[in-house]
Amino acid sequence: MADENSNPPAQGGIWITEGSSFRLSGLTITINEQTGEVSVSGGEPKLHYDVTPVWLSIALSHLREAKAAREQLLSARADGTNDQATKFMEREFRASRQLMPCDGHHENSRMHLKLRISI
Repeated sequence: MADENSNPPAQGGIWITEGSSFRLSGLTITINEQTGEVSVSGGEPKLHYDVTPVWLSIALSHLREAKAAREQLLSARADGTNDQATKFMEREFRASRQLMPCDGHHENSRMHLKLRISI
């Protein structure tokens, strides 16, 4: 059962999680010096969530899985247990395949932020 505190508020509003940022662009607040009247105009709300830490975590998890499967594959081949080797080869392939979307995100981030990350 999900923790009731993990659900967004039922009454609406903005639900900001860790890694999120909120800002109002183009907000203008004017105070009339003579009357003290306050007027507000504009204010386009923008919510940003940086997915880079999530993608890095996913990539590292799949990298660990691929490396472990590769080691098991090499061991199984050395022992001559082809059935096990086939199982580990499939496991390595699946984990390695999952790294591709993470690598795409890394390349996109690197182009925009000029990052150099090596896994």
